[in-house]
Amino acid sequence: MTQFIDAFALAGMVGVSFYLSSYFLLQAGYIRGSGFAYVWMNLAAASFVLVSLFANFNLYSAIIQVSWILISVFGLTRLFLRSRAVKFSPEEAAFVQDKLAHMPRINARQFLNAGHWLDVAEETVLIEEGAPSTALFYLKSGAARAESEGRVLAHVAAGSLLGEITVLSDEPATARVVASPGTRLFRMSRTALRALVDKDPELRDQVHVALTLDTRSKMMAVNQATKEEQRRSELAMGEPSRSATPEA
Repeated sequence: MTQFIDAFALAGMVGVSFYLSSYFLLQAGYIRGSGFAYVWMNLAAASFVLVSLFANFNLYSAIIQVSWILISVFGLTRLFLRSRAVKFSPEEAAFVQDKLAHMPRINARQFLNAGHWLDVAEETVLIEEGAPSTALFYLKSGAARAESEGRVLAHVAAGSLLGEITVLSDEPATARVVASPGTRLFRMSRTALRALVDKDPELRDQVHVALTLDTRSKMMAVNQATKEEQRRSELAMGEPSRSATPEA
């Protein structure tokens, strides 16, 4: 009997911890009251506390927990239906899958609604060197080149973000970025992006993740290209590769 009472007491403690954690995370801005995380945590909290009441039943507390469970189930159903109702065009779906896969569909829809798709002419300047990025770009097709003082630094292929490093700061861009022929892209102004992330902490974190992942993938690609270029240079000069096993 004591073991059962201890188990019920443990369930009550777990339920309380879920209640307190969800409220703290809500107040700290890490989750939203209308988000899946907050609703799931409250559903779990009410369920554990309700289980604990079997050891020491209290009608009014039971009514509160059952009501909390029913409200949570209603909230989850509503969020699920809203998420299912979100629709993406083919190019939006490709963008979401490529760069926003970690975002809930509802948040991805909010993000896309803050920008627009457009075709740009060849040699259109997307980012000016020495000035903060005025927008965030996603290259759907075509390409772009990054240059500085008339020298081409790199070619940016379709599927990349542009302006992700400086768009949310006032730091100047280190290169001028110019569109190549046949470029179609998604553009969100810095003003719109800042307004979006300032009013929604959860979406802000998700945007930062997307920007960070894209920057990391570019750095990895540059490092790989540098290694390949160094290897080709060594082979052309007749020097052994560093990875080669020295002769005995």
